[in-house]
Amino acid sequence: MSPKPDVTLWWIRQCFRLADNPALQAALETGCPVVPVYIHHPVPPRYPQLKRGAASNWWLHHSLAALTDSLQTKGLRLSLFQAEPNVALQHLQGVYTIRHLITDQRFEPHQAPMLEDVAGWCRANGVSFQALNTNL
Repeated sequence: MSPKPDVTLWWIRQCFRLADNPALQAALETGCPVVPVYIHHPVPPRYPQLKRGAASNWWLHHSLAALTDSLQTKGLRLSLFQAEPNVALQHLQGVYTIRHLITDQRFEPHQAPMLEDVAGWCRANGVSFQALNTNL
């Protein structure tokens, strides 16, 4: 069995652009191959108002399709998950040796606990973690 490759995960949360994206740039600068990941996670029970409507789902579907096409032109393949982030990360850790996880920072109150959980997962697994502001 061959060893798992060292990679940097670029966790795409809100900023789907390739040009002028600080999170993508930081991922590329790690020197490890970059694995783009989108995790469609369940709505937290405390925030039922965040359930996506039909228009949001339509936008997300077409945005992910466009992102997939754009990444393919760069030789990258988008990995899609529908799970809690830590579940998706555990799966990816079975495929790769994750060295870095870089994502875009989100500022909604319901995002903070999830990001803290992911940062804790990274610490426990020896993965460097960065959440960068991509909205400036």
